[in-house]
Amino acid sequence: RRTKRMRSTRNPIFCIEHRCLFLVKMTEDMCNRSSCYNLEFDVKEHDTNDPMSCTSLGSSAMSLRKVVEVCETRQEERLEYILVPKKQMIKGHTISESIDKERDESRSNKLSPALAHDEDQSKLSLRFRYASKVDLDVMNDLNEMHGEDRFELSLAWSDAGEMLHGKQRKKTKEERRDPKRTKLITEINEKEFGYNGMMNIVSGKCFRMNSINKSGVIKERVIPNPDPERKKETKFLSHEELKNEMNKPSKMWTEVGCEHGSIGTVYLEILEACGLPNMDAGGALGNKTDAFVCVIYEDNMVQTDVIDDKLSPMWMPWSQRAFSFHMKHSLSQVFISVNDFDLGLSSHDGIGRIAVNLNHFEQNTTYTLTYKIHPASNLQVREQLGSIKIRLRKVITDEKAHLLSSLKPMPRYHVNMHYPKTLPIANFTCYGMHNEAHYDIQLLRSYVNEILELKRFLFYAIGDGAKSLILWRGQVKVGNIYLPLHSAIAFFGGMHIVEKPHLLPGVFFLSIAWIMLASLSDRMYHPSPWHNTSNFFHYLQILLFGKTSKTPVTIRARENHDESEKFEANWEHRIKTDFDAAWKAWELQLEMDRIGNEDFNTEESKRASDPLAMALENLKPRLFPIQKRLQR
Repeated sequence: RRTKRMRSTRNPIFCIEHRCLFLVKMTEDMCNRSSCYNLEFDVKEHDTNDPMSCTSLGSSAMSLRKVVEVCETRQEERLEYILVPKKQMIKGHTISESIDKERDESRSNKLSPALAHDEDQSKLSLRFRYASKVDLDVMNDLNEMHGEDRFELSLAWSDAGEMLHGKQRKKTKEERRDPKRTKLITEINEKEFGYNGMMNIVSGKCFRMNSINKSGVIKERVIPNPDPERKKETKFLSHEELKNEMNKPSKMWTEVGCEHGSIGTVYLEILEACGLPNMDAGGALGNKTDAFVCVIYEDNMVQTDVIDDKLSPMWMPWSQRAFSFHMKHSLSQVFISVNDFDLGLSSHDGIGRIAVNLNHFEQNTTYTLTYKIHPASNLQVREQLGSIKIRLRKVITDEKAHLLSSLKPMPRYHVNMHYPKTLPIANFTCYGMHNEAHYDIQLLRSYVNEILELKRFLFYAIGDGAKSLILWRGQVKVGNIYLPLHSAIAFFGGMHIVEKPHLLPGVFFLSIAWIMLASLSDRMYHPSPWHNTSNFFHYLQILLFGKTSKTPVTIRARENHDESEKFEANWEHRIKTDFDAAWKAWELQLEMDRIGNEDFNTEESKRASDPLAMALENLKPRLFPIQKRLQR
C-alpha cells in the first residue's frame, strides 16, 4: 500500500486525505511469530521524466513484535525513525530496533555516534495504536468512499488486544449518506460555512433577525439553527428563553481522544461568551464578531459552531458545544480561546483565552464557571476582552493511576488540524497573543514581577509560620478548638536534637515532610469550602487501596461567604500596605538622590526613553536565554 504523492516539498506532512492511515491486519500465525514478520517503509521520489519509475530516498523497518510493544507501552506516541538506503538494512535486525537501542544508550551517555548527525538525516515519523470499533468504522467509511480497500494491509487488534476475524458489516445507504458517520474532527469547514451563510442571505434569514410577538416581547433568531426536534418553537426566542435553553443539558456530545490508556474523562460544555469586542468592520450595519470557541486538551483540538454577528453569543444544547476528552495525564490543562471567524484570505482573529487547571476541581462534581478572557496570560498588565461561561465535570476511573501520573513528566503532545488557517488559532489558544519565542522587555519584566511576587508570598509564609510557632498560636483544629500542635512538636523535637545531635540529618529531612503537611493543612482552613483541598489521608488511601472513602460534600448557597470576603480583604490590605511602604521607600530614595545631586551641583542627563528599558535592550544576548528558561 502507498500514500498519495506530495508535490514540491522536502518536509511532507500527511493527512487522511493523503491516504496515510492504514489498518494493519494480522493472522494467527503472525501473532504467534510476530518477531519473524516486519513492516517495511520505503520513501520514494516520483520521477518526472519517467512517470512509471520512482527513486528510493530511504527505508526503515520494524518487526510486528515491536509494533505490538509500541501499542502496549507507547500508544499514539510520535516515533521518529532514520531513513537509510535499503541495501544497508540489517537482515534479522530492523532499523527501528537499533535506533531505539541507540536512543536509550544516548540518555546515559552524551550522544551515540549513530545519532551525532541525527538532525541532518532524513526521518520518518509514525504513530501506532490498537484499532477500536470506532477506528474500524472509520476505515470502512474511508474504503467505501474510495471504492476499494486502499487503507487495509492484511487482522486488526481491538482495545482489549483481541483479534477481530473477518470484515465488518457493510453499512446501509442511509448510514453512508449521514455526514456525521464520517465526520472525523470538529474543525470548521470554511466552504461549508460560507455556503450556509450565502443560503441564509438568499432565503432572507439574515434580514429578519428579530421578531415581536403580540405581547410586544422582542425575540431573537436562534443561531446557528433552531432545535431540530422543535423547529417552530425554537426559531425565535426572547433573551430570557435563550438563557433558559442555554442552561439545559447538552444533547450532542463529541467524544475526543483514545479510550485506551485513559485514566479519566473530562466533560466540557461551552455555554456563552459576554462583552466581546467587535472584530469586524461595519458594526453600524450589523456586521459584528462571528464568534467560535477553540478548545485544546492534550493532543486533541475541537471547535464549536460559529455564532454570527453577536457580541454576547450563546450556544444552545443542540449545537456543537459539548465535548468529552479522555484524560491521559493528571497535570494536563484545558486551553480555551474565543475567536472571530473570517472568510477568504484573512485569517481568523483571536480575541481572548484562558487555561483551566483541572486539579482545582473535585471529581464527579459539575461546575458552572465564568472566566475573564485576556489576549495573553504571561503579561502582568492585561486587557480584559470579555468573559466566557463553561460547564465542567471530571470523572476519574483509576484514582491511583491519576495520582501517580502527577509524578511523571508531562509528555509532548502533537495537535493535528486540517486547514492552514486553524494553525494560528491553535497557537493562540495554547500560548496567547504574546510570542514567547522572541525577546521582549515587557515579557521579561512580567516574569521578574512574577518571581518577586512569589518571593513576597514566600516571606509571608515563613514569617507567619515562625510567629505561629514562637507564640504558640492555634494551628490544628480539633473539634471547634485550635491547638498549637506544631509548636509542641517543634519544642519537644528541639529538646531531643540538643540531647542527640547525631540525629540532625534525619530530622532535617523529616522536617521537610512536616512543613509540606503543615502547608497542606493550612490550605484546608480557608473559610470558603470551595478553596478546601483533600487531606493527607485521602492520598494515602488512594496509594494503598487504589480508591478513597471520601464522600461528596454538600455546599450550601453562599456558605461562609462573609468570612471568605473578610479573609480575602485582609490579604489584599496586607499586600497593599507592604506595596505602599516599598513605593514610599523608593520615592524617598529618589528624593535623597535628587538632593545629593543639587548639593554637588551635578545634573543628570534626561533621556526620552526609559533607562531601564535601554539597559535591558543592551543586555539582550544575555537576558534572552534567561527569558526562555523562565517561561518553562
